[in-house]
Amino acid sequence: MSTAGNSRRQKRKRIMKKTLLVVLTMMFALSGFSQQRLATLSHNDTITTFYGQSALSQAHAAAVNGDVITLSSGVFDAIVITKAVTIRGAGMWTIDSLNIENTVIAGAMTLNVPYDSLHHLEIEGMKFSLTTYVMQATNPVFRKCRMTDWYRNNNGVMSGAQFYHCVLDSYTENDLTGAQFINSVILNLSAPSTLMNCVARISGSFSTLASMTIYNSVVYDVN
Repeated sequence: MSTAGNSRRQKRKRIMKKTLLVVLTMMFALSGFSQQRLATLSHNDTITTFYGQSALSQAHAAAVNGDVITLSSGVFDAIVITKAVTIRGAGMWTIDSLNIENTVIAGAMTLNVPYDSLHHLEIEGMKFSLTTYVMQATNPVFRKCRMTDWYRNNNGVMSGAQFYHCVLDSYTENDLTGAQFINSVILNLSAPSTLMNCVARISGSFSTLASMTIYNSVVYDVN
């Protein structure tokens, strides 16, 4: 076998090794980036990106009413929401078969959003790990969220709340009136509400039903 032939084969091997190394490096870099938690803030025509578990807090601090905050999958620290912004996550469920991770809010979230005639709070596509506390909010909208309990904080007031395609463990604060649930599941409900295409466990007594408006829904376990 000629020396020139060996030289060519060795050169090809070195090129293949370098190519493989580059490919592996790119794969690891992309994998690391995909696992990075981030929040993007859209303000007019400007997009700003924040990283890490506190990214939601950082984006909210920089936002003004009407801005949009988009969260990647992953866990983010809960905050006190004081602005009429839109916050969108990657989803409320983890789907292992499709390698889809959800967006999780770790800790208790508090809503303290002053009235704004032009904007209202919107939250979509995330799972809340703990209680949501209400201080004030007018006409907030929640879509595709997995939530636990709701409580008023310091005699808080929330009116005109709308829940679309949500799952709630409990919504029992009688002073959180006027909530509308559409295509949702409520595992413990006693607050005055409107249900449309929902499944709800009604706690309390049959008199609780008198405070509700129910359309095309399944209610059960009424005492």
